[in-house]
Amino acid sequence: TWRTAQVGAFDRYLPRRAYSDGAAWSAATQAYQAELLRHHIETIRRLKFRPAGGFCLSALADAEPEGGFGILDHVRNRKPAYDAVLDACRPVVVVAEPLPEVLAPGQHVRTDVHAISDLNQPLGHVQVSAIARCGDWSVTRSWEGNLPANGCEFIGTFEFAVPRTQGSLIVDLHLLAADRAATNRYKSVIIPAAESFVVTETASNRPRPRLG
Repeated sequence: TWRTAQVGAFDRYLPRRAYSDGAAWSAATQAYQAELLRHHIETIRRLKFRPAGGFCLSALADAEPEGGFGILDHVRNRKPAYDAVLDACRPVVVVAEPLPEVLAPGQHVRTDVHAISDLNQPLGHVQVSAIARCGDWSVTRSWEGNLPANGCEFIGTFEFAVPRTQGSLIVDLHLLAADRAATNRYKSVIIPAAESFVVTETASNRPRPRLG
């Protein structure tokens, strides 16, 4: 009902009818904004000037109490997107390709891991680890090497088979160097195999969010 609301966009990505109340819907829109900006900034940083050299936000702060595209609200309180943008822009980051929104037991997952540095000096003896967890189940892989100055390095492909369980699956990334440390986290949900086809088909037909 807001005069400035983009109703079509809300219906396309986060329909109000899918949430129990306004507070839950508002929290979902802010979480969506944070993840959207984080994944796009991480992609831009992986490109490393080929061809993207940066980005700008359509708004730093909301102009009205009802909300907007800012990463701060109308009185300059932080939204979740503020910290997401801050973390994605740190001088040294470790990133992976986003996980599918839902996973099924036995599904094979592959995600490429990159380390990115905007520092003017190289980092030596860098340790990177990736850990996938769901309940008592976990898979870990580690790498070691050097990170060049102002560079983006492909670290490796993290692969695992989804466990035969249900619940939240989390992939944590850690980067450790002599005077630098970075972390990142990606989430998905494991659902019963019998439901996975319907959900996956629905997700594949859904328009993907994009900036541009």
